[in-house]
Amino acid sequence: MSTAAEERFDSTRGVARLWYGVLAGAAAWKLQLVVNYAVVPWACWHRVEAVNHLASLAMVALALSGAWVAWGSWKATGEGWDTDPGGGVLGRSRFMALGGMALSGFLALVILGQWIPNLLLSPCDGIH
Repeated sequence: MSTAAEERFDSTRGVARLWYGVLAGAAAWKLQLVVNYAVVPWACWHRVEAVNHLASLAMVALALSGAWVAWGSWKATGEGWDTDPGGGVLGRSRFMALGGMALSGFLALVILGQWIPNLLLSPCDGIH
Protein backbone atom coordinates (compact mmCIF):
# COMPACT_ATOMS: atom_id res chain seq x y z
CA MET A 1 0.00 0.00 0.00
CA SER A 2 2.60 2.56 0.98
CA THR A 3 4.77 1.69 -2.01
CA ALA A 4 1.98 2.51 -4.48
CA ALA A 5 1.13 5.72 -2.60
CA GLU A 6 4.78 6.77 -2.48
CA GLU A 7 5.14 6.17 -6.21
CA ARG A 8 1.97 8.17 -6.87
CA PHE A 9 3.14 11.19 -4.89
CA ASP A 10 6.71 10.97 -6.10
CA SER A 11 5.48 11.70 -9.64
CA THR A 12 5.00 15.17 -11.08
CA ARG A 13 1.24 14.67 -11.36
CA GLY A 14 0.92 13.64 -7.71
CA VAL A 15 2.92 16.64 -6.52
CA ALA A 16 0.87 18.95 -8.77
CA ARG A 17 -2.35 17.63 -7.23
CA LEU A 18 -0.99 18.31 -3.75
CA TRP A 19 -0.03 21.88 -4.64
CA TYR A 20 -3.39 22.44 -6.34
CA GLY A 21 -5.14 21.39 -3.14
CA VAL A 22 -3.05 23.79 -1.08
CA LEU A 23 -3.16 26.81 -3.43
CA ALA A 24 -6.60 26.65 -5.12
CA GLY A 25 -8.48 28.16 -2.19
CA ALA A 26 -6.05 31.06 -1.81
CA ALA A 27 -6.11 31.78 -5.55
CA ALA A 28 -9.92 31.65 -5.57
CA TRP A 29 -10.18 34.03 -2.62
CA LYS A 30 -7.81 36.54 -4.19
CA LEU A 31 -9.51 36.31 -7.59
CA GLN A 32 -12.95 36.80 -6.05
CA LEU A 33 -11.80 39.90 -4.24
CA VAL A 34 -10.06 41.42 -7.27
CA VAL A 35 -12.79 40.57 -9.78
CA ASN A 36 -15.61 41.86 -7.59
CA TYR A 37 -13.86 45.20 -7.12
CA ALA A 38 -12.84 45.47 -10.77
CA VAL A 39 -16.22 44.78 -12.35
CA VAL A 40 -18.40 47.04 -10.17
CA PRO A 41 -18.12 50.15 -12.41
CA TRP A 42 -18.82 48.13 -15.56
CA ALA A 43 -21.63 46.13 -13.96
CA CYS A 44 -23.32 49.26 -12.62
CA TRP A 45 -22.96 51.13 -15.91
CA HIS A 46 -24.55 48.24 -17.82
CA ARG A 47 -26.95 47.34 -14.98
CA VAL A 48 -25.70 43.76 -14.80
CA GLU A 49 -25.13 43.17 -11.10
CA ALA A 50 -25.24 39.40 -11.58
CA VAL A 51 -21.59 39.49 -12.70
CA ASN A 52 -20.45 39.78 -9.07
CA HIS A 53 -22.63 36.86 -8.08
CA LEU A 54 -21.35 34.68 -10.93
CA ALA A 55 -17.74 35.50 -10.05
CA SER A 56 -18.31 34.64 -6.38
CA LEU A 57 -20.07 31.40 -7.27
CA ALA A 58 -17.24 30.39 -9.62
CA MET A 59 -14.62 31.14 -6.97
CA VAL A 60 -16.47 29.12 -4.31
CA ALA A 61 -16.48 26.23 -6.79
CA LEU A 62 -12.74 26.68 -7.42
CA ALA A 63 -11.94 26.69 -3.70
CA LEU A 64 -14.10 23.63 -3.09
CA SER A 65 -12.41 21.86 -6.00
CA GLY A 66 -9.09 22.42 -4.25
CA ALA A 67 -10.49 20.91 -1.05
CA TRP A 68 -11.86 17.96 -3.02
CA VAL A 69 -8.55 17.30 -4.79
CA ALA A 70 -6.76 17.50 -1.43
CA TRP A 71 -9.28 15.06 0.05
CA GLY A 72 -8.65 12.63 -2.80
CA SER A 73 -4.92 12.94 -2.22
CA TRP A 74 -5.39 12.30 1.51
CA LYS A 75 -7.42 9.18 0.75
CA ALA A 76 -4.66 7.99 -1.58
CA THR A 77 -2.11 8.30 1.24
CA GLY A 78 -4.07 5.84 3.34
CA GLU A 79 -6.38 8.26 5.20
CA GLY A 80 -4.11 8.46 8.22
CA TRP A 81 -3.64 11.42 10.53
CA ASP A 82 0.04 10.74 11.17
CA THR A 83 1.92 13.27 9.05
CA ASP A 84 5.36 11.89 9.87
CA PRO A 85 5.44 8.15 9.21
CA GLY A 86 9.21 8.04 9.17
CA GLY A 87 9.43 11.16 7.02
CA GLY A 88 9.69 11.00 3.28
CA VAL A 89 7.18 11.20 0.49
CA LEU A 90 4.20 9.75 2.34
CA GLY A 91 4.48 12.05 5.37
CA ARG A 92 4.91 15.13 3.21
CA SER A 93 2.00 14.14 0.98
CA ARG A 94 -0.31 13.48 3.91
CA PHE A 95 0.63 16.81 5.51
CA MET A 96 0.01 18.73 2.29
CA ALA A 97 -3.28 16.95 1.68
CA LEU A 98 -4.57 17.70 5.19
CA GLY A 99 -3.39 21.31 4.89
CA GLY A 100 -5.03 21.66 1.49
CA MET A 101 -8.35 20.36 2.79
CA ALA A 102 -8.27 22.77 5.73
CA LEU A 103 -7.05 25.82 3.82
CA SER A 104 -9.24 25.45 0.73
CA GLY A 105 -12.29 24.59 2.84
CA PHE A 106 -11.73 27.56 5.12
CA LEU A 107 -11.21 29.95 2.21
CA ALA A 108 -14.40 28.70 0.54
CA LEU A 109 -16.19 29.85 3.71
CA VAL A 110 -14.36 33.19 3.57
CA ILE A 111 -15.51 33.67 -0.04
CA LEU A 112 -19.09 32.92 1.02
CA GLY A 113 -18.71 35.45 3.83
CA GLN A 114 -17.54 38.10 1.39
CA TRP A 115 -20.41 37.27 -0.94
CA ILE A 116 -23.11 37.92 1.68
CA PRO A 117 -22.91 41.75 1.46
CA ASN A 118 -23.31 41.52 -2.32
CA LEU A 119 -26.48 39.50 -1.79
CA LEU A 120 -27.94 42.00 0.70
CA LEU A 121 -26.66 45.32 -0.66
CA SER A 122 -26.28 46.69 -4.14
CA PRO A 123 -22.73 47.70 -5.05
CA CYS A 124 -24.25 50.35 -7.36
CA ASP A 125 -25.85 52.42 -4.58
CA GLY A 126 -22.79 54.67 -4.20
CA ILE A 127 -22.13 55.03 -7.96
CA HIS A 128 -24.12 57.46 -10.08
